Amino acid sequence: MVLNFKDHFGIWNNKKLRKSEISALTVGIALLGLSIGQVQASIRTAPKNGLRTETAHQVSKIGSTGVQTGFAQNGSTLNAAIQDEVADPTFNVVREGDPVITGTGEPGAEINVFKDTPTGAPLLIGNTTVDFLGGWLVDASQQDLHAGDVLFAYQGEGAQVKGTQTTVAAKQAEVPRPTVNPVKAGAQNITGQGEPGKIIKIYLKEADESNRPLGAEPVDQFGNWVVLVPINVELEANDVLEVYQSTLDDVLSEPVQVTVTE
Repeated sequence: MVLNFKDHFGIWNNKKLRKSEISALTVGIALLGLSIGQVQASIRTAPKNGLRTETAHQVSKIGSTGVQTGFAQNGSTLNAAIQDEVADPTFNVVREGDPVITGTGEPGAEINVFKDTPTGAPLLIGNTTVDFLGGWLVDASQQDLHAGDVLFAYQGEGAQVKGTQTTVAAKQAEVPRPTVNPVKAGAQNITGQGEPGKIIKIYLKEADESNRPLGAEPVDQFGNWVVLVPINVELEANDVLEVYQSTLDDVLSEPVQVTVTE
């Protein structure tokens, strides 16, 4: 592309150039890598009948090459900046036998999860899209995950791909169920026994089969626990409670169901 300063100079010299045209010309000059001062200097030194040959040659020489180089450099810089801003995806803890694999990423990005194999050829476990909150979930129910398996998660497409890896952790030992003492209607607390350091969580089974949290308390050093019934809840005969024992990282035991008596 060669900018025809000769035509613009004639209009400028005749004071017929509108402000909008001046703005457009300024932008064009900037894209060519020329300063306004350089152009004005060239115009001031040009003879009245047009632009000097050497000046026109210099402008022509800058031409499209200058524009392409400028855009290429700016484009590369922009792409690099965008790529740097995209964070690596992450895994939540994955344990042996887990039916799902979860993690975090950039909302809207595609996630592909692979498992390393003895042959070195990665096995695709599944793919999904990161939700608007930045979380993702891949179904692993058809895979046999073992402790020590190496997983890879890739986010994005083409040059924008970001990756991370994790190792499948050993399955935690099963948490034993707690013991629950009988509960009577109108009780203000629920008691029982468990493992010191564990957490007792109690839920009230609602008519629609949902669980309403009643409270959570730690098991003391002697293996006893007490959970107070909220003041806005009155236990009635035949109410069903579900009581869990939990580790500090929220691994739950199987529930103990208790029916409230008269």
